[in-house]
Amino acid sequence: MLRSSGRINALILQLLDTLVQTADRRETDYATVKHELQGHMHVEEATLYRRMERSMHKRIAASIEEHNSFRKNFGRLDRTHPERRRGSPV
Repeated sequence: MLRSSGRINALILQLLDTLVQTADRRETDYATVKHELQGHMHVEEATLYRRMERSMHKRIAASIEEHNSFRKNFGRLDRTHPERRRGSPV
């Protein structure tokens, strides 16, 4: 069963908060998580989803909606000043 986009986004944000013990590494860890997740989404969409769309249309549509939500939230985070992403006051 697919989880809701909001729940998954919250889990990813929680992961970003707990990946590192110090704020100095958070920016690097954010970039790594973003890069890896974007690659994963691209591979799914470019290969797997195209082959399975007819047989699993509803699940594929839900997954693409979820991916779009991730992209939207990464965009929001990218527009945030790096100091705020680190949890430090600007």
